[in-house]
Amino acid sequence: MRINDIETARFLLRGFTKDDALWAYNIWNNPEMGKYLPDEAKEGIDYEYLKELECLGED
Repeated sequence: MRINDIETARFLLRGFTKDDALWAYNIWNNPEMGKYLPDEAKEGIDYEYLKELECLGED
């Protein structure tokens, strides 16, 4: 399901895009953030994991 953008003068709410994949990886694999997330942090990034992140906006 695609999310329609919602934009005001000071705010933009948008769906996940392919460009967000590396940002998401950095957040989800930060040991400090990992304390609050259900999945454990990964030691390294692999091609398959990056592909999964890039596809998040398609669901």
